[in-house]
Amino acid sequence: MNEVVKFAVVENKIDINDYLEYVEEKIKMTFLEMKVEPKQCYIDRLDISEKVSIDNGNECYADFYIENQEYFVGFSFETFNKVKQLEISINNFINITDLEKSLNSSQITFLEKFKIVLKNNILYTDRDKELKSWGKCIWLIDKQSQVFATMLYPMIYETENLYRELINQVMVKVFGADWWDTIVLKDLKDDQRSKVGTYKSIIQSLNDVDETLMSIDVSDLSKLTKLKLSEWKPEYNHELKELIQVFRKQQSYKNIKGIYLDKAIKILTSQLNDTSDLWEKYFSKILSISFFKKFYEFSTNRNHIAHNKVIDRQAYNIIKNSIDNVRNELLGALEHVNSDMRSLEKLEIDRLEKEYDTQEEEEFMREIMESESGVEIKSEDEIYIIFQEAINTLYQDVEERLRFRLDIEVENFEGLSYIVDNQILFNIKHLVTEKEIRISCEITIDTSQGGQSILKIIYVYGNRNETFNVPYINGEVSYNEEQCTYMPETEDEFGEIQLQEAIDELIDFVNINLENLKEKVDNQKYTVIKEGTSSPVADIGCCNCGENYICIDGNYAEFGCCLNCGEKNEVYECEKCGKYCNETHDVAGVQLCENCYQKFKEE
Repeated sequence: MNEVVKFAVVENKIDINDYLEYVEEKIKMTFLEMKVEPKQCYIDRLDISEKVSIDNGNECYADFYIENQEYFVGFSFETFNKVKQLEISINNFINITDLEKSLNSSQITFLEKFKIVLKNNILYTDRDKELKSWGKCIWLIDKQSQVFATMLYPMIYETENLYRELINQVMVKVFGADWWDTIVLKDLKDDQRSKVGTYKSIIQSLNDVDETLMSIDVSDLSKLTKLKLSEWKPEYNHELKELIQVFRKQQSYKNIKGIYLDKAIKILTSQLNDTSDLWEKYFSKILSISFFKKFYEFSTNRNHIAHNKVIDRQAYNIIKNSIDNVRNELLGALEHVNSDMRSLEKLEIDRLEKEYDTQEEEEFMREIMESESGVEIKSEDEIYIIFQEAINTLYQDVEERLRFRLDIEVENFEGLSYIVDNQILFNIKHLVTEKEIRISCEITIDTSQGGQSILKIIYVYGNRNETFNVPYINGEVSYNEEQCTYMPETEDEFGEIQLQEAIDELIDFVNINLENLKEKVDNQKYTVIKEGTSSPVADIGCCNCGENYICIDGNYAEFGCCLNCGEKNEVYECEKCGKYCNETHDVAGVQLCENCYQKFKEE
């Protein structure tokens, strides 16, 4: 069996002639008062020695069944220093888990009643007149009380820390991270400082967190919510000056008359002006005026539990109700703080959510207009996508139309970024001259009905530039009040013609500014033959493309550069025949081409 309750009564005020008869009387009185009829009830003396037998033994017991539960109550009469005591132990097979289940029920259990009624019948001769049979009752063990306290303490712990959380939330948001150092009174700081060393030494793993409110007493939490902020504005005072002069002459403040110190403190105190009452300004907006009374009751009950004082079901209900009152108010206050004291990040979220709701509403109305009128009214994102597709079309057409010019490189297009300002799209590079044309764009979007958005395409070569505007006109509708529906005014339209003109002009812009030198050489072949002038290209193939367009005339390009593909070739001049070749043979310090070298070998 488990010992569930144990208590003792000390210093008997009545004579007890027979211990067994005394126990029988008290047990029967208890059953009668409780109106219960136990089953298999045995009351007898306990044999405490195997060697001797005592007629009026000091150990007795009562063993009985109530509601199929067996109870064993032990009674031990003993005397110490001529003072008699009776120790009563109530035992049962119930464990802590069973106790928790039974105490969670709203119905008072037998054990709860039994221990109290038995205690009263033993302690008092006449309870109504408060006449005692014993001088004192001492409660030693009570597992039921332990369970009640164990159930309450987590609630107390949570509620305490809710108050700490509330104070920290308000103080940090209003006064910043250093609020403890800047606004709290010195006496409270000193008291907290005296405890923080022990607190940190015990909790090594958390000794690097801010412990300010962790180590402060619960009773001091209310002082923080009632703080009055003051500002000292010192002013010249002749009397204070005289007092300071007196203080300066003394070797020790102990030698200064008390009246002088009182006067100085009074003057200095008068120069201290209250500037803010934290309760009035902040906490009264989120806590009720009765909160401090509730919290005082909570603190008292908290100390009762923390100091292991015995409680019963009634006390449990009273304390739990007190905890719930404070806890619910603190939770409500924290909810107010989190909703009313908005951070920059939360304000930004609020703004974005408001924008989202507005967009949702606009989108809903737009869908109605479009479905009734058959006209598309595009949003900013949709217009942007149209312009993005236009740029993709431009890039693909340019790449396709220039793909046979091996001397031109069209850089990769990474895609249009969502920027309305000027942005570079891609470059077109001449591989022979290394000159470039930059293609960029600017976007202006007007989402209003009938509004014109512009995709400005810009071509830049040195100081020359060309600009082309590709428009998109948004759809427009009007509301017909007679038909109660939306009617079309203007169909949406994209500037396909303007886009094609921009593409054609870009190709012309490239051909003019990035001249095709291969074609230029081809066009001059007749003149070279007719006039007998030298060809600007060597009669040898390029190591890259194999074409005979390797430049040997600096008026066209760099010596050795292929005018067809821009590849840099190694070109040599034969010192015998004067022709150009890809490689030479050294014969006695003379560089010969392949033909001349073979002739030399044959000779």
